[in-house]
Amino acid sequence: MDYSNRGGRKHIRSQFQSKDVAKKTVLPPLLCVKEHTAPSIHAVRLARRSRSLIASQHITENHDYHWNLQLPKRLSDNLDGRIVKHLRKKLNRRLEKRIIALMGDELNERQHKEPSSGIDQAANEEGEGDDHKIILLRNTSMLSDIRDGGFDEQDCSDLPGIAESGTTGKGMSILPAIKRPSLSIHDEVYNSLNEVSKPQRRSKSGRVPESPSPTSRSRPQSIMMNNAQHDSNFLLGNVASKCVPDEKVIFFYLQSCQSDMEAERGALLARGHPRVKAFALAYGYDIRIMDPHWGTRDMVSDDHSIYSLLLSLIDQSIGMKTQTINMVTLLGQKYGEPMPLETIPKEEFEKINKVLEAEIATSRAQTALIEQEEVEEGAKKLWLSKRGKEKSITEDVYEPEKAKGKKTPNSRPATKSSKSKGAKSGKGENTETSPATPSVFSRGADKVKLTASVLRKGTSKDNVAVQLVSQDHTLLHSWFALDENSVPPVYRLKKISSHHKEILMADPMKRSQAKGIWLQTARRLQTILHTCAKKVLDDSEAVKYEMSFAELELKRGLSSQDSRGNSPNCYWMQREIEDLESGVIAGDVAIKDYVDITPLTSAIDKGLQKSLANLRMAELTKKLSFRNIRRYTVAWAPTGIDPSTIRAHGVYCDRFVKDFYEILVANLSTFFAGEQKSKPRNESKLQLINEIKYHIAFCQARASKMLGRKPILQKIRDHILKNCKFPLLIHGQAGCGLTSIMAKAAVSFAPRDPSCSTLIRMIGVTGESFNARTLLRSLCLQMSHIFDQNPNRVPHDMKGLSNIFEFLCGFAHEDQEVVIFIDSLHKLSDEHEGKKLAWLPRNLPEYVHMVLSSQSAGQGSDCVKAFTQAYGDEMLLEVQALENIEASVMLAHWLEDAKRRLTMPQREVIMAAFAACQTPVFLRVLVNESFSWSSSYDPSGLKIGNAVKNVATVMMGRLEKEYGEAFTRRTLGYITASRKGLMIMELEDLISLDESAMDEIVAQNRIGIRRIPPVLLLRLYYSIMPHIQEVNADGHVTLMWKHSQVAEVAVERYMNARDKAPSYHKAMAEYFLNTWHDKLKPFSGNEKGSHRFVVAQPLFRTKTNPAGEVLGTTYNLRKLYELPYHLIKSQQHDVLKKSCLCNFEFVLAKISASGIQAVVDDLQLALSVEPADMDLKLLSDTLHLSSTALSKDPRQLASQIVGRLDTIIRMDKPVAPSDPVVYPALKSFYAQALRNSTPSLLPSAACLSQPGSILYDLLSGHTDGITAVVVSSNGQKVFTTSLDDTLKVWELRSGRVIKTIVGVGKHVLHIRLGLKATLVITSEINAIRVWDVEKGECVYQIDSDDPATVGTACGGSILVTFFHGCSRMKSWQLDSDFKELVDLDFELENPEEPAQGIHKDNSTLLAGNSNGDKVLHAFKDANYAMVRNVKSGEMIYKLNCKKASSIQALASSREHYICAVRFRFNISTETHQIEVFDNTNGQPYRVLAGCTLDHFSEIFVNNVGSHIIAISYSVSNQSSDIAGWNIETEEHKHLAKHAKVSKFGSCVDLRYILTASEAEPSLRIWNLSAKINQPCPREKPINGVETLVPMVDNPRYLVAKSFNNDPLTVWNITKKGFSGSAVYTERGLVEMSDIVLVRNNKLVILAEKGPSNVSKQGHVFKTIHVYDMVEKKYIQRLSGCYVFPSPMHEYVILHDEQLMGLSENRTHLVIWSLTTGHITHRIKPNFKADYVLPDKEPNNFRTRGTTAEMTPWQRRSESASARKRRHQKEIEDEKAKIEAMKKEKENSIEQYIISKDYSTIVTSYYAHHLCVFDIQSQTHTQTLESQTSMLFLHVSALTNNGSHLVHTNYDDESKASYVTLWDCGSGLIRKRLRNEKNVQAIAISDNAQRVVFGKRSQELRIWEPFEPNSLRKIKGYPSLNFGIGSVIHIVDNGSKAIVFAGDISLWDLANGVVLAVFTPDMRIQTLSVVMDGRLIVFGLKDTNKLVTLKMVYPGAPPIEKLGENIFNEEESSDEDDDFDEYYEDDKKEGEEEVEEEVDDA
Repeated sequence: MDYSNRGGRKHIRSQFQSKDVAKKTVLPPLLCVKEHTAPSIHAVRLARRSRSLIASQHITENHDYHWNLQLPKRLSDNLDGRIVKHLRKKLNRRLEKRIIALMGDELNERQHKEPSSGIDQAANEEGEGDDHKIILLRNTSMLSDIRDGGFDEQDCSDLPGIAESGTTGKGMSILPAIKRPSLSIHDEVYNSLNEVSKPQRRSKSGRVPESPSPTSRSRPQSIMMNNAQHDSNFLLGNVASKCVPDEKVIFFYLQSCQSDMEAERGALLARGHPRVKAFALAYGYDIRIMDPHWGTRDMVSDDHSIYSLLLSLIDQSIGMKTQTINMVTLLGQKYGEPMPLETIPKEEFEKINKVLEAEIATSRAQTALIEQEEVEEGAKKLWLSKRGKEKSITEDVYEPEKAKGKKTPNSRPATKSSKSKGAKSGKGENTETSPATPSVFSRGADKVKLTASVLRKGTSKDNVAVQLVSQDHTLLHSWFALDENSVPPVYRLKKISSHHKEILMADPMKRSQAKGIWLQTARRLQTILHTCAKKVLDDSEAVKYEMSFAELELKRGLSSQDSRGNSPNCYWMQREIEDLESGVIAGDVAIKDYVDITPLTSAIDKGLQKSLANLRMAELTKKLSFRNIRRYTVAWAPTGIDPSTIRAHGVYCDRFVKDFYEILVANLSTFFAGEQKSKPRNESKLQLINEIKYHIAFCQARASKMLGRKPILQKIRDHILKNCKFPLLIHGQAGCGLTSIMAKAAVSFAPRDPSCSTLIRMIGVTGESFNARTLLRSLCLQMSHIFDQNPNRVPHDMKGLSNIFEFLCGFAHEDQEVVIFIDSLHKLSDEHEGKKLAWLPRNLPEYVHMVLSSQSAGQGSDCVKAFTQAYGDEMLLEVQALENIEASVMLAHWLEDAKRRLTMPQREVIMAAFAACQTPVFLRVLVNESFSWSSSYDPSGLKIGNAVKNVATVMMGRLEKEYGEAFTRRTLGYITASRKGLMIMELEDLISLDESAMDEIVAQNRIGIRRIPPVLLLRLYYSIMPHIQEVNADGHVTLMWKHSQVAEVAVERYMNARDKAPSYHKAMAEYFLNTWHDKLKPFSGNEKGSHRFVVAQPLFRTKTNPAGEVLGTTYNLRKLYELPYHLIKSQQHDVLKKSCLCNFEFVLAKISASGIQAVVDDLQLALSVEPADMDLKLLSDTLHLSSTALSKDPRQLASQIVGRLDTIIRMDKPVAPSDPVVYPALKSFYAQALRNSTPSLLPSAACLSQPGSILYDLLSGHTDGITAVVVSSNGQKVFTTSLDDTLKVWELRSGRVIKTIVGVGKHVLHIRLGLKATLVITSEINAIRVWDVEKGECVYQIDSDDPATVGTACGGSILVTFFHGCSRMKSWQLDSDFKELVDLDFELENPEEPAQGIHKDNSTLLAGNSNGDKVLHAFKDANYAMVRNVKSGEMIYKLNCKKASSIQALASSREHYICAVRFRFNISTETHQIEVFDNTNGQPYRVLAGCTLDHFSEIFVNNVGSHIIAISYSVSNQSSDIAGWNIETEEHKHLAKHAKVSKFGSCVDLRYILTASEAEPSLRIWNLSAKINQPCPREKPINGVETLVPMVDNPRYLVAKSFNNDPLTVWNITKKGFSGSAVYTERGLVEMSDIVLVRNNKLVILAEKGPSNVSKQGHVFKTIHVYDMVEKKYIQRLSGCYVFPSPMHEYVILHDEQLMGLSENRTHLVIWSLTTGHITHRIKPNFKADYVLPDKEPNNFRTRGTTAEMTPWQRRSESASARKRRHQKEIEDEKAKIEAMKKEKENSIEQYIISKDYSTIVTSYYAHHLCVFDIQSQTHTQTLESQTSMLFLHVSALTNNGSHLVHTNYDDESKASYVTLWDCGSGLIRKRLRNEKNVQAIAISDNAQRVVFGKRSQELRIWEPFEPNSLRKIKGYPSLNFGIGSVIHIVDNGSKAIVFAGDISLWDLANGVVLAVFTPDMRIQTLSVVMDGRLIVFGLKDTNKLVTLKMVYPGAPPIEKLGENIFNEEESSDEDDDFDEYYEDDKKEGEEEVEEEVDDA
């Protein structure tokens, strides 16, 4: 052992080794040699202290000099045991003295109280001759050394084991008494014996601080924390406190007698259990209803373990923390027969045995006495008959003995008569015996004859009793055997197969016969035990021998009680059968199943019925509340309870099932409601916490049982302390204990300081940990919480996660270190190439430590190989084979924990087998096998394999023989074939659906329902439990193989050899497809089939309360993840597409539950099997394009699919009738999307980017927008800066971030590379900085007042800058200490023609990277460029472009100088072109034409100089595309397009073209190499839709006006299922300068704009044309008009005959007649009389003296004259204010708003008032005025009739923003909302009862002005962006709202939720809500087609086709009819499963 002291003392280890394990010595030989081990953590800390502190320790070292002596010699292993004991005793005494000195008086007191330890007492009692005690004692002495790595008195002074064993006494040994107590996980973590392994956080000086004194150590305060605080600690990486994950499994035990209640339990199984399970699953819980008595007629098992198994199930149920019902007892009128116990304590059995032996001895003595008397009596009669004398035969026979004075054995006292006769005879007669009279016993032959004659008469009753007792004794000992391997020893009931081999046969008849014989034997054994126990045991101990198992179950279940002694979690469903006695009298066969019957008399057993009555009264009635008891009465029938034939019994069973369901559901609902309140509402955070807790709990459990491996733990600790920049990989062969080592390291090294976070991931503990992507994302999410980052920014894709993981690691600092443990990398799946470890950081930051583990061979070889290539061999740490001494300790510890022991021969067999495979797992498997060995078992002939696989093979073969070959094979095969394991419930259902297993089960068990009896599966489960691991997968607990070697055996045995893997996968796919739910499944011999009562597997489950109210939904993750996997594995590709990947409801559910990346993973897995599938390819591309929208809101799936695939699907028609369609599955998918079950906004046509074009890949790693990007010259690295203030270096091909520099990026304008990409030059607003990439620091900075454009030359060795706003050039030599080369001012270069920039900002342009020493630059918008020498500044060439051109961008290649110019003829026809110059002479080389769609600021040339690339963006359309030019062919094309504005990018290789934007944190990578040379038509500019005008009288028509008024189109939006169709198009009707107004089918055109002949105000429209679109002709032309020009939206047509607009000076409204063209009315404001201000201060004016503008002391000190002057000034100020407001009345109209019915207009004047006008009366009706607030109409809304106005305003006096509601009739304010800032859009209902407004904070607020406290806030979705142009429409009578704020969304105002969202790719130009708010119509800028959005949601009213057709178009389209017909056919074939799932849910 290692006795190391804290003060840096030297170490001595006493290592005990024993080669001869059979040698019976108390301790193994002692090795007294000093070992030079690595210093402990305390020594490391001590070495960093000051010298004075070290000097203070020398006293202790001198004092301990004797302990540190070097002993040069090694004691012989064969040294005599006495010497060993002597040394041991000496060591104990010294150690005892030191412990006493440390513990003081307290220890001395304990010594007197507890003189010896428990182990020494056991040793003294048992002696050294006991093999078991020798083993335990020997191994316990080594336990502390191997497990704890050293013994420290200070650490162990507070342990109970040391305190008790530290006492002294004669012959007492301290070291063996260091027996590790049975500790919980919590105690294991805090056990001070593990202190040697805990790392410490570094201080600022790099030293490790001292830990507090162990004597003052206390447990953390987190012990007292509540669950929420614990969860927060676990989330932040504090794993020191005990972790208990949330229990998602509820155990429920159904108790009853074996044969009783069979009908009720069958009804519950069929109609109750599935409903209860489904109800619990909806809340995310797995309820395991255990009815062990159903399906079996008896409880017979070969090893009798069924009884202890069921009791353990009861204990598990009542031991749950969930406060739910844990047991329902179905106790009727049958008590049940008692059964013998499986084990009997040795003391009790020996007492019972003594009773039997005493009875045998007594009976034999009595029998011998009686036989002797009978013999004597017979001899007497015989003698008298021969002699004929009447002399007493007794006197003659015994006369010789009497003469000698001896007493015969059976002599009796003499009677009076005999005495008198003897006296008389002695006196008068001769007493001498005659010689002729022989003695009876003197003749042997006569004696034999006499005895035989007596025995021939038959055996007496007493002799029969002797034989029976002897038989009982023999029977008892033949079935019970002493098992001393159990602790304490017990007599164990032998296996049935030990007497009856037939019990294990496959033949049901022979098994049944063996069971019958055993049941008779069991009853006799129970009678024997009960009879004898009553004589020698107390009543409390003897009662168990007469108790039935039903009573034992019940009492165990009722043991959980509350403070009042009640059992609230138990229910009793009591059934009373009337007239049971009549059934007994009638001799009904079924009566024995319902009441206890005596076997001989066939009458009711009164004794058992009495026990039943006592059980009811003593247990149930007293301990259960009346609410927990349900009573039922039913009449008896000769066939028993038969609900199938007797209607009354059927009604009773229905009620029984109904009550059962209601009881459980009510109880579970209460529990679920309480759990929901206690949990955080953030579902994603809760899932993350649960994931973390499972890993921590598993880690702590493994660590508590881990022994040994101290050296490797020490190396792990050293790696963490030395702060290595690489991870450490622990590897070894399979089964070497990697997981236990990692768990021990993680828990032991987990610091208690919260400033250091420990992240633990044990791969395989949760289902998500198998996938590298989900594993990495959980780590990133946890680190985002640790470092207080936004977890919503954590991406979902693998590349983004890898980069963000490294980015988050960079946040670790001195006060917040991070230690990451990831175990079992070899268990990672093949998805995302997780085993290649590309996701690990290349270099760890300073304060991040990482420890990994993986197997060396098999699946782990790839991990080790990849790790070695990335980090080298020196970062590998191999786990060596387990040594024998460690194995001995482990063996002793495991036996002790299991309360078992082994004999020495058995132990030798295990250790001999262990020598072939020295791994802890193999040793554990051997130990598990040894648990079934009794002390009398001789394993010498047992063939134990030499590896885990061999033992597992034998184990599986044994299980198949014991439980049935088919049942075992299929059960273990399903577990093996599962993806993430199987739930117990799923396993029950799968076996019940498996015909091969059920045929075997039905043959062996009499079951009425074809379903597996639960007890069979439970028995098998508990038999394989040592090899099974419970995994948290998909929110539930599943079963998987624990060890990889056992799993490999199962794969070989079940998946490859006996059955084929597809058979398992197909069966599991059918199960998750709901194929047999609530359906009859045929089986052999029954074509009709039978129900299996499996639980439904819908896509989602609905949460309900007992009242049936819907509370929410829970997605069925088990189906969503398992079904695609099993369909792929079973090669059912068509079913996979039909039911999963091309099933709309399935895809929607999976995206909603797990994100779009989960669906993409499934698609990639399917495409890896079928790479040519067109449906899956197209769907994958579509989801890729929709990933941004679907990540924000999965409910957009329908709109995204329809918006992208509409054209493709409709055009997918076969050319010939026999040709197939290209996308048959997607056609069905599209049809389902049109009629999906979720609220949606379905577009009418393809309005989004279609798949099929070039797709891009995303590089995620930044957390904010990107500001600049550049690619290295070799195209291998990318450099980006971001608004998150970081500069990142990317590896382009892998997408990994290889370097992050913090502190640069926010203000970067652009970046360049220098010195072969070793330097990064950033141009910022006020400086130019040069960064060293390797060092990550700024090495040079150039400050400047002006921003600069930077570039490099001479291969990146010279930095060139041109400053904006001036004509200055500078250059520096980068490779020679930044020597300045040039400082040139262009203006001084040529004074005659000074070179000056046109602009002050962004005035200079520069080609980024130049070849040689020349650089190309120009002034922006100039028509020439210059080439200069960077070393001298001399201008070499001047490149002249066309005169009318303006240069926009520059680039250079090896052969050319390139200038991108544009020609500004006008805005709409602006074109670009590329002018190419020869770089050898500066002459023009070629001109490449562009197009009007080009708009860019940068151009790039690929590395070979063949193509020019530009990022063309459109701010107005919010889109970008990539334009390209071929320099040789002069071809120009637009290659790719995407949403969002990307203003900059970079390109070196056509395979990697980068685009970026400040609005997005991700880079887009495009591969154009395949498309760059393909022919592509030149795109033509299209005028998009500018405005939409619905026809008032005919709502089905909509007029769309394009930009520049060409063309004008009319759309019938009711055609094609409301998808819209252009029925009329008019081109060339008007000119660009004309204004077109629409009213119904008429166009009013204001034309001929020119100067007015009358007015001097300017130009006017002189002509008005009226055009009829139906008649297609002008119907009126009015000339000589004077219509004052205004923007188009300020004109309104009133009732077809009048035109309203603004006057020439905009002071009033003007109405023109469309009949005459003249002005008919002028509507002018008519203000009331002005205010009259009196000379004196009026009373209604507030004086400023009452405000806070003057302090109280100023007011008190103010003089009367000063006060008068102040008042006078206030009056003057007030007058000035009134005058200013009077002048505002003369302001011009700024804006106006008109009501929908054209009755009211409200105008604003940029003033403190608004004016209300009535249009019909042409009068000014009201003035809305506020003296303290400017009133505007920028954000305002009017009711339909104009009665109320709502708008936003700011009050200058209160300094607050308001939402104000005005009554336009009275001119008064009705209501106001205060402090409502940043309102961007507002709407009001028609009755003014509801106001809806949107704010910039992504909130929608609902205000009901006339209701108290009615303001509600609805938090919007992430992409909700209210701004300028946002619109809100209230529809559906005020219950719904349509919001246009970037996206289009539909809101349910009553419930305050978002129903549906539609995210467009491009910016929507105009939007209108038509058809009474039923349809949304919008137009885009780049297309002249309209798109309608149909609102689909539950309860949506139908859309009426208002109006009539006036353009003679057809009512419907044949194309749509064909599609609807296809949908109907597809609905019948492909959507049956979906409909069933929805109905089930």
